[in-house]
Amino acid sequence: MLILPGILILANVKYIDENVKPLMKTLSYGDVNLADVADGLSISMIILGTFTVLVAVLGLCGACKSNKKCLCVYSIIVLTLLVLQLVGVALWAVANDKVTNSIKSELLTNLQTHYTKEDLSSHEISTAWNYLFMKLSCCGVNDNQNMTNDFTNPPWKASSGSKKIPIFCCTGINTNNYNLITFTSCTDHVDKGFYNTGCYSAVESAVSTYTLYFIATGCIILGVEIVGLVCACCLCKNIGKKNQEVSPRKKKKK
Repeated sequence: MLILPGILILANVKYIDENVKPLMKTLSYGDVNLADVADGLSISMIILGTFTVLVAVLGLCGACKSNKKCLCVYSIIVLTLLVLQLVGVALWAVANDKVTNSIKSELLTNLQTHYTKEDLSSHEISTAWNYLFMKLSCCGVNDNQNMTNDFTNPPWKASSGSKKIPIFCCTGINTNNYNLITFTSCTDHVDKGFYNTGCYSAVESAVSTYTLYFIATGCIILGVEIVGLVCACCLCKNIGKKNQEVSPRKKKKK
């Protein structure tokens, strides 16, 4: 349940693109930037899933072989994981809104400070934004409503002429035709043919497709861990009793 979504994310997260990563590297919370988080998330899930399988095998061996040592080690590992998960959930609940607002604010600041070029080669950060617009069919950071958008302040505005939004915010634009087509109804008048979804909402929507699966998986894993921990403790207790019963019999035989 952890390995499968890890593989799916690794293969299918369309916004983790090499051309978009320069932008993600500029966004951070504390000492961690989003590019590193995006790269490590799916791999971490696969590693954690594999580790969970190994721990489960350890518990299974302990139960089948009535090996008290294996069950004790299994119980300690599961209890540690259980505590870490509960702490992680608590931290996420406390910090989620703060992280969300921080990243959204950083995105908007980046757009209005570093977005300068309407092409795919001359400026790394601008190129990253342009690829993001095309990849996720979005425009700016916040949702757009005709003339109300996030492109009133960026440096690009000074050299954009009559344009209100970049060509990459227009539907039908791709890497092959962006410098061959003029969409004045989109770029100049912003009345049709433009993406009205902000890129923050688009990324959030893409991530939320996995959210329900993550929540269900987390709940099931927590439940299984609790049951496994209780059963392992009961087995250890029963094995201890059996060993105590066997010892007096051996002494009598001697």
